[in-house]
Amino acid sequence: SERFDVRVNGYVPITDPKGSPGLADVFLRGNNILMVGGKEVPLYGVDGEVGVLLFGGTRGGGGLKGAPAPAKRHELRAYAGGFWFDADEALEEVAGPKGRLEYRINDVITSLPGSRLTLESELSYDEVRDTKFEIGARLRIPFGTRGSDAATRIAALTGQELRMIEGLERDTDIVTTQSKEENVFDNATNVAMDAVSFASNAAGFANAVNQGGNRLIILQDGGAQIDVSGTQGQQLQTNQTVQGGGSTINYRGARTGTVAGFRAPGSRPTLFTNDTNFSTGAISLASNTHVAGLNIRGIGDQTTSVLGNYGVFGDTNLDNIVLEQLDIRNLGDDSIRFEENASNIRIWTTHIQNVGTDAIEFEQNANNIEVYDITVIDPNFEALDFDADNNTNITIKKVTVANTNINDPSDGIEFRSNSRNIHIEDVTLINPGEEGIEFLDNNQNIVIKNVRIQNARDESIEFRSDNSNILIEGVTIRDSGFEFIEFESRNTNVVIRNAQMFNSGGAGIDFSFDNRNVTFSNVNVTNTSSAGITFNSGNRDVTFSNVNTNISSTGISFNANNTNVAFLNVTTNNNSTGINFSGGNTNISLMHVDVMNTSSAGINFASDNTATFSHVNVSQAGTDGIGFTDRNVVTFTNVNITGAGDDALRFRNDNTVDINNTTFAGTIVDDILNVNGLGNTINGANNPNNAAVGGFVCNLNGGAGAFTGSVTIGNQTFVNGAGCNP
Repeated sequence: SERFDVRVNGYVPITDPKGSPGLADVFLRGNNILMVGGKEVPLYGVDGEVGVLLFGGTRGGGGLKGAPAPAKRHELRAYAGGFWFDADEALEEVAGPKGRLEYRINDVITSLPGSRLTLESELSYDEVRDTKFEIGARLRIPFGTRGSDAATRIAALTGQELRMIEGLERDTDIVTTQSKEENVFDNATNVAMDAVSFASNAAGFANAVNQGGNRLIILQDGGAQIDVSGTQGQQLQTNQTVQGGGSTINYRGARTGTVAGFRAPGSRPTLFTNDTNFSTGAISLASNTHVAGLNIRGIGDQTTSVLGNYGVFGDTNLDNIVLEQLDIRNLGDDSIRFEENASNIRIWTTHIQNVGTDAIEFEQNANNIEVYDITVIDPNFEALDFDADNNTNITIKKVTVANTNINDPSDGIEFRSNSRNIHIEDVTLINPGEEGIEFLDNNQNIVIKNVRIQNARDESIEFRSDNSNILIEGVTIRDSGFEFIEFESRNTNVVIRNAQMFNSGGAGIDFSFDNRNVTFSNVNVTNTSSAGITFNSGNRDVTFSNVNTNISSTGISFNANNTNVAFLNVTTNNNSTGINFSGGNTNISLMHVDVMNTSSAGINFASDNTATFSHVNVSQAGTDGIGFTDRNVVTFTNVNITGAGDDALRFRNDNTVDINNTTFAGTIVDDILNVNGLGNTINGANNPNNAAVGGFVCNLNGGAGAFTGSVTIGNQTFVNGAGCNP
């Protein structure tokens, strides 16, 4: 009516409850662990109010000339009411009283009759949202004709008629609340947590374990180390979670599936063991167990091995185990050890330091292993040791290892044989005592990505024999005692890309025998004691793309009987010899290759090689630009030789050479073409000579019969050696 309002609204949600981790809360109630708020629940509801006009009225005339004067342009209305919202999944109902005031100025824009400015405030209370106060303003602009006609029409309306164009009034919120209490699962192991126990000493720990599975055991600092030596450590039962005080791990609502963290009460405990039993540790695991937030200490260190003094021990055939947020130090033997057939093991966010043997060791047949965000400092043996064969689906990520090199120099990460699907990423290895990463034989599907290795005593990365499908990407290696990367025999499908390597005591990258399908891409090798990249014999299908060497030894070297070797966009700088092929290498292609500033020959071929050169630049060779010994078959197209400390091209015996579109420039100290032997066949044309030649354009050191054929260099053509010196 003109003076009173009575209104009621109903609310129906149009979506189901939604997961909302930000609202979820995991808490303890007695011996139970529960979650509330696993979902945000939209609520059904009603609200209503009664209002009264305290002063003023609703009529208006606009105040325009010729229009009726506005009546009661200002008004104040007061409202009181309440609300109730609820749903089946809601933790609690949202219900309470509310009150509201409206101060209205009608015809606030005099040229727009029916316009209105409303100043509004509302106060409400409920036990979920507590006291809530809102204040705001609304401006109403009518559509229609402006001026005195509109004012006259508005003025002609009764107060009741004006009330019929009021706007709707409803709750300003979409009202939601937390979902009801629910039981939880350990999100890492998917084990239902049906009960909670507490312990702060060894006896209490043992008693909690003996109460059975599906149990969260909160282990708290009792003011001293929890010495489990008397029971040879604590053996867990299946389906148990041990969580240290002060640590946070994730639980999942049984009904909603929402995941939220729970911080255990109390402070972080420390377990101690002096046990030397080879089948137990400070904690001995069972399947479906989770251990988090503990310190573990023993009786050894990097210089003192005490065999059998394990930190965490897993016997054979264990499945579904998570270790996280552990700090393990001063163990005499392995800090974490799993016997054979371990599966679905995850080790997260753990620090291991100063242990007498391996930091983490798995025996054979480990499957689905994840090691993530781990730091290992000063282990006496390997940091991560897969000590036997047949391991599959191993992920090692965000790991830092330092100093595996005190008493018994050992690898940073080691795999033995017949392992599959190994992924190593974002790993830093500093001061490995032997190899940084080592694979023995017959491992497959290996990724080594974004790895940094510094100061390895031996090779930084080593593969022995019969490994296949290997990607080494984004590695940075510095200060390797021997090779940066070594492959021994019969490794196949190897890709090395986006790699930076500095300072080795041996070759940079070394392939020994019978390796197949090797690709280099965006690789830089700097400062090695031997060849930058070297292949011994029997290797085939090798491709170089965007490779650079900058070393005092040979840049890239092939020994004997390698085949199908392609160079594309390769640069060698400041090497002794830029590229070297010994004997019996076939189907060699050099395209867009730059060899600069060598102390001896720019490119050297010994005997029985076949090669094609296209767009190859050799500049400032210390001796010969390109040298060939015996029985090589070679084609030159678009080759430039600029400056040589001896001959630009040197041939010995029985070489077959086509030289076309090859340019000679700079200072050639001796001859452009030196044939120092017999039985060569040399042909070619259009070979500009812009060089300052200290010797002869063509010099037959081998005497008569040194070569047959016809070759043009500059403005001189030499047929069957005619015109050459002598």
